[in-house]
Amino acid sequence: MSKKFFPLLLYILCQWTCQGQVINDSLKNAIPIALESFLFSSTAGCTVEWTCVDEKLTGKCIKYHNDQWFYIRPSQDGDYFINISGQNCRDQKGVQLVVGTGEPCDSSYSILSCTSLATQDDVFVPLESLSANVKYWLNVDGYLEDNCRFYIEWSRSPKGLPTSAKSTVTMDIKNRSRAGVFCLDWKISPEQANSWSHFELYRRERSEKRHLLKKTIPLLSNAKGDHQRHYTTCDSTDQRQYHYRLLAYPRQGPPLVLKSFLKKKESDPMELHGNSLPLHLNYKNGTSITVSVRDARRKTLLKNIDFLYKKKLHETILLDIKTLRVRGIERLEIDIRDNDNEVRQHYLYRLK
Repeated sequence: MSKKFFPLLLYILCQWTCQGQVINDSLKNAIPIALESFLFSSTAGCTVEWTCVDEKLTGKCIKYHNDQWFYIRPSQDGDYFINISGQNCRDQKGVQLVVGTGEPCDSSYSILSCTSLATQDDVFVPLESLSANVKYWLNVDGYLEDNCRFYIEWSRSPKGLPTSAKSTVTMDIKNRSRAGVFCLDWKISPEQANSWSHFELYRRERSEKRHLLKKTIPLLSNAKGDHQRHYTTCDSTDQRQYHYRLLAYPRQGPPLVLKSFLKKKESDPMELHGNSLPLHLNYKNGTSITVSVRDARRKTLLKNIDFLYKKKLHETILLDIKTLRVRGIERLEIDIRDNDNEVRQHYLYRLK
């Protein structure tokens, strides 16, 4: 190993392994968090005070490894939020948070909230109906033994994304994808249209630390003031796997998760060497079918074929590939849609 490189390697390793233990590693030195203020901390070097934690209370939610303690004491009854931001973690897994009340080192301790993030997003944890003049303990640990630097805030307002990816709203949302494009379609009720201000679409590739905001979709209305109820948004993608999250923002209150989707990794395109491509179709007679042919590189529609399926006529459809090759088409994308059952088949080809 180069002598010049060795000090650099030590420096990088020490970013996570050579940090001093924070003072609030033990419960007796728990740090108070003032309302609407941030504190910076790190889980690196922390140890577990096993006499003051009980894994039976948290179950499978978390695994203690390098925890530390904070506390809050509301002066008024009400709803509050713990905001976690600016996470910088060794393993990109993020922190975990346990909120409880009582005395952690004896049997009077009870758990109010247990959250494992598994990302480094800026997130909020809602704490509902807290009581005035009661001490609430916050135990922060690295998720699955991760080491993290982070900011923690106690606030009346949520900042960041909801910690849960699960939908909190019953709604029919459909997703569709083809080479290079992922789309969502949804419909809202009149009550939702009156109480929401806009939507946001977030995306995260598996190797990325955080979800990134891709689209902001405002609620629309016509000249009469009637709200639009149907919405569609699309995002350009590549062949990698992506996690999507669609949020609604009420005019009052924290954002709501409408739906989380996984856009799976696309397979490599199949190669076409002949002058025609046979499409073998098998549907019930009378089924409404649409075959869409697109230039996968330019994202342009080349041909749309709509018909009511008849086995004798449509069991095998031949597409002219020679003409497309002469036109300079290199990659071909084909969607076959059963319009009656809203089922779509997607194929990607490379013209050789």
